[in-house]
Parts: sequence; structure tokens; C-alpha cells
Amino acid sequence: MPRIANVGVMSEVVTPKQLAEELGVSDRTIRQWLRNQGWQSVPYTRWQLTAEQAARVRAHFRP
Repeated sequence: MPRIANVGVMSEVVTPKQLAEELGVSDRTIRQWLRNQGWQSVPYTRWQLTAEQAARVRAHFRP
């Protein structure tokens, strides 16, 4: 299963909350979708998505 890394240096880090606000859904909905896709966050850290991962979320939730 792909993991969402907590990497200190990333060109663009996006959180589920930021995506939720942008897409008009709850951050809980975003996180649940990520889990359903087999993505996992590093335990006890915040979800941090790369630009590529965020693009996949946007593609799924955009009308």
C-alpha cells in the first residue's frame, strides 16, 4: 500500500483539509477516500500529499 510520507522538503505539500476547502467536501471525506484507495498516512502524523497525489484527489472529486 502506498504511504503518504511526512517529508521535510517537498516542492508542494497539500493537506486533506486544504483540498476539502478547495473542492467543497469535508476533510473527513477526503481522508476516507484516500484510505479506500489504499493510501495510508504515517501513523501519528498529519496527512501530507504530494502535488501528484493531490491531482488524483482533485480529479476524483471535481464535478
